[in-house]
Amino acid sequence: MTRYVLIKLPEELYEELEKRAREEGYTLVSDFVRDIINRELGKTPFNPRKLEQRIERIENGDLPPRLQDAIWRLIEEALSAKLASQLPLDEVSSVESLEKLNKKIEREIQKLLIPWTEKIDDLAKRIAQLTEELEEIKEKVNTEKTKEEEEVSERKQRRMDEHKERRRFTALDRLKAQGIIFESDLRTIKFKDSFFEKLRKGGAKILTTSRYGRIAVHPDVWEKFLEVLNESTSGDDAEVLEKLDSEALKMLFSALREDGLLIFDRSLGRWVLEESVE
Repeated sequence: MTRYVLIKLPEELYEELEKRAREEGYTLVSDFVRDIINRELGKTPFNPRKLEQRIERIENGDLPPRLQDAIWRLIEEALSAKLASQLPLDEVSSVESLEKLNKKIEREIQKLLIPWTEKIDDLAKRIAQLTEELEEIKEKVNTEKTKEEEEVSERKQRRMDEHKERRRFTALDRLKAQGIIFESDLRTIKFKDSFFEKLRKGGAKILTTSRYGRIAVHPDVWEKFLEVLNESTSGDDAEVLEKLDSEALKMLFSALREDGLLIFDRSLGRWVLEESVE
């Protein structure tokens, strides 16, 4: 949860804050004030990018005024102590002495800056190392995320393929595998009319009974059923049931007999189906 603090400041105090913010290298006064509060509370977050930017400004010579003043004070104190003891006053008046003085000043400045340069180089190395480690972590996270997304996509694709396979298997393929489908056994199919219509268009024999509802019979199974009926000439139900080689065919025979759709014509000596069935 984020909360806001609104502070009214006199113009001169705001200008002082703005000046201090620029000296510290801040673009916005609000960022400067927020970091002061964090420092006072001991909750200043480590920001490698901000530190890297400030180091880059220092390397490019863009030193904050306070740092510049501190460096020049150190230089002045060191030079005032060293040069005063090393250069006689009468030498200062000559051009040669001035050149020597300039060279000494350059050397002293370099000596003073060496520790700062080493610290900056060390910080730059640490930041580079941190950046490299962060990139490795980011790469690992992205790799894991990509791997997880691929696994989710694969699972989704498998479910879609399985669903398509089940849909393809619900009509003619299912009838071919089972041979006979009884409407009374279809408890998961909502649109049964459409289901049986697809079977009918695919060549299946559709029979309507009072006990089992609609019965779909595969054309090959229906032919075998008729062959058994034609071979049975005694009119005995037990003889037909004994020759039928599956419970589904026996249920079909019993259902047709119960509804009077299949009778034995003794004058013809064979089993006869009602016209509505044929």
